[in-house]
Amino acid sequence: YVYKNQKVNENTLIGLVGTTGSSTSEHLHLGLKFISSGQFFDPELFDYQPSSNTIAIDGLWGYNTTKALQHYYSLKADGIISGQIKQNANKNIYAIKWGLGGSNVIRRLQRDLGVKEDGYLGKQTIMALQSKLGTQVTGVIKPIDETVMEMQKRLRNGSLWQKTTNG
Repeated sequence: YVYKNQKVNENTLIGLVGTTGSSTSEHLHLGLKFISSGQFFDPELFDYQPSSNTIAIDGLWGYNTTKALQHYYSLKADGIISGQIKQNANKNIYAIKWGLGGSNVIRRLQRDLGVKEDGYLGKQTIMALQSKLGTQVTGVIKPIDETVMEMQKRLRNGSLWQKTTNG
């Protein structure tokens, strides 16, 4: 992980999401501040838009992977998979916002996978994704996941549904 005043880039692992004590959901405590002024800032104020070829191949389904998927489908790229119901299958996807209503990026993914287009990233959608990407079909995304790595490789290469031949 990182230490105080360490400079990081977009591929630096800064911490892991988790839950302890009486917390009700996974979270990460993180403080960011400008080096020059020492003032804390809200990273949401910055409109960082990574291209799909800048995502790390790390198996973590976070904001940059979601942004790359949103770019792939020409959707608004905010890095959030909104309106999801928390379940074992998706609890390790760090870009999820829990709630109802589903997500447009998941609807587009479901359309390509040929499954029900309800916008919810659940076990059936994950199983279809794993099958389509040629990874082990478990219906669950792990904290560091081979299906996510394969998806990241393909998004980086610009073709989600064509098998990659290199990393």
